[in-house]
Amino acid sequence: FPFESEWTVTQIVENACGSDSLTELIEVVKLAGYEDLGVQSLEIFPNPAVNFVKITLSEHAKESSSLTVYSASGAVVAVLEQLPAGSITLPVDTWNSGIYEIRYATRDALKSARFVKQ
Repeated sequence: FPFESEWTVTQIVENACGSDSLTELIEVVKLAGYEDLGVQSLEIFPNPAVNFVKITLSEHAKESSSLTVYSASGAVVAVLEQLPAGSITLPVDTWNSGIYEIRYATRDALKSARFVKQ
């Protein structure tokens, strides 16, 4: 939705027995992007990595935030909760070589970035 407003949304369901519809008035109160939620960047250095990655957020970590690292196959490799403010050093020396995705999540937003482990 391009701006704050009220929108009429109609859902129509049809099958061999007939059709039915439901219409609701939806109010868009605030559009939120990464800038609005304070998750402007997720920096990973070095990339590619050998022994560790340093993860820096553009904001201080929130109490309800977490970092989850996924392998290229989608397996969860690491989960960090109750993050300290500033940057985090994550050892990766025992991980297999490949592409990994780090997801930073708060109650209000999700930001992700990828890095290569050599």
